[in-house]
Amino acid sequence: MRPAGRQQPIVLQNATIHSVTKGTFSGSIVIRNGLIAEVGDKVLAPMGAKIIDLGGKHITPGLIDCHTHIALVSTNEGSVSVSSMVAMRDVIDPEDPAIFRDLAGGTTTANLLHARPMPSAV
Repeated sequence: MRPAGRQQPIVLQNATIHSVTKGTFSGSIVIRNGLIAEVGDKVLAPMGAKIIDLGGKHITPGLIDCHTHIALVSTNEGSVSVSSMVAMRDVIDPEDPAIFRDLAGGTTTANLLHARPMPSAV
């Protein structure tokens, strides 16, 4: 039996890995206690690790959405050009299905911002 808080190591192997610092290569990732512990083309699996063969699959770093409106309500600024008096935490809908869709698509960080005012029709 594992001590409390300790998880079974996981090894994702035989994947095409797109990294930020090492380019693209075929290799494995070791995950210990929910954190990436090792990445490389020749990684030894820890004893007792759950091995997941990802032959033909790709792994990429998490995506960052630098300006999004997912999970927001009441952010239309069509009539107010400056809305610094509104905090985004006051208009978040934590049950918005878009959150789960973004997670499924690889988004790990989202910067929730106000909308830009729409230009006036001339």
